[in-house]
Formats: sequence, structure tokens, C-alpha cells
Amino acid sequence: MAENGAKSRAAEYVDAEHRRAHDALKITHKKWERNELNHQLGRINSIKQNRDEIDARYVQRIKTIQSRKESVALTIQRRHNSIAGRLEALTPKGRARQAETWRRLDERAETLELRAGKKHQMQLEQHDQHVAAARISAARTINGSRGQNRDALQEHRLKHIERRPDKIHARRREMEQEKLAQLRPELKHEWQMQANKPPSQTIQHRR
Repeated sequence: MAENGAKSRAAEYVDAEHRRAHDALKITHKKWERNELNHQLGRINSIKQNRDEIDARYVQRIKTIQSRKESVALTIQRRHNSIAGRLEALTPKGRARQAETWRRLDERAETLELRAGKKHQMQLEQHDQHVAAARISAARTINGSRGQNRDALQEHRLKHIERRPDKIHARRREMEQEKLAQLRPELKHEWQMQANKPPSQTIQHRR
């Protein structure tokens, strides 16, 4: 009975130690997963912020085209308002040339705006593709990390099952050593009492 009780206490101790280590491992894995998730979300958000830069560049490009168009228009207008320009406008061919100048200016500005719009749309599509790819990559990374953590926990459990008998045996030896260490002071005291007795009492006691 005593031996069974000692074995049961040793098993309880070993299993409790395993549970503590297993729970600590779970907490560590959760922390890793949380850090990895934050890293991946930060990476995705960083890519998303590029969209604002793409839009800002497009708006700036349109403003630049309009500004240049206005600048050229002022130059054309000054030329047409000059004496030579007013004389040119007196003839049908001259008026046609001046009208063609305005048409080419509008056409050039429209072409540049269309080109800028196509480039902007292409950049947005590429940006969306990058975001989608980053999300897929993040999901794979996080799922892979969780899978590795599950495997590690499973391996920890299997190793405990495999080594449990040896751990219980080792714990029983520790318990025996602890018990022996507690008894030694009492034995030492008894030996000292025996040593301090007079020789006659010691002899009488031996008889």
C-alpha cells in the first residue's frame, strides 16, 4: 500500500509538471502567433498606404498638365492679340491656323490626361494585386506557424507519455532521498545520545 501510494504521488507530481510546461509552451506559441499576426498586418497596411501615394501622384500629374496647358494658352493668346495675330485673323486661312493651334493644345492636354489616367489605373490594379498577394502570403505564414506550434505541442505530449514511467521512477527516488534526508538528523541525534552515555550504561545496554 505504501509503495502504491508513493508511486501515485510521484505520478501526480510528474503529470502536474508536464501540465505546467505544456501550458507555458501554449502561452509562448500564442505570443509568437500574435507577434507574427501584427507583423503581417503591419506589412499589409504599409502596402495599402501606397494607394494614397498613387492617387496623390495622379492628381499632381493632372494639375501639372492643366498648369502647362494654361501657360501655353496664355502664350498663344498673347501672340494672337499681337498686331501680327490680329492681321492673321483677318483672313480665313489665318483664322483657321489660329483655331488649329487651339485644337492641338486641347488635343495634347487631353492625350496627356488620358495617358496619366491609364497609368494610374494600371498602378491601382498592380497595387490591388500586391495587397491580395500580401494577404495570401500572410495567411500561409500564420497558418504554417500555427501548424508548427500544434505539431510541437503534440510532440511534447508524446514525449511525456514515452518518458513518463522513467520520470515517475526518478521522482520516487527523489522522494526517497528527501525522506532519508529528513530522517538523518534524527538518527544523528540518537547516535550522539548513545555516544554521550557512560561506558557502564553502554555495556549494560549491550548486555
